[in-house]
Amino acid sequence: MAPFIKTYTPTTTIKSGFRYQYNFSGYDVDGHALTFKAVVPNWLMFSADSNFVNTATLTGVPGAAEIGVPQTVTVYVSNGIMTTQYSFTINVTQ
Repeated sequence: MAPFIKTYTPTTTIKSGFRYQYNFSGYDVDGHALTFKAVVPNWLMFSADSNFVNTATLTGVPGAAEIGVPQTVTVYVSNGIMTTQYSFTINVTQ
């Protein structure tokens, strides 16, 4: 089976200059080890810790250049056999 990405509804609007953070986790019903990857805007940092309950975090502070420009985030989790993805868009305001 494909792994699951456990998410809460991410914050999709943030003011420029304010810190953004989003935590999520993965789960594999067959017990396979998970690998996380993400495609994120330049201002976001992605960190994954597959050794601690398969969790990952996005953090960052958007600047003025991101105001009004949709910021697409795509997160991938793989169990080595199948990959699941989750995408959302962050809107940066003044």
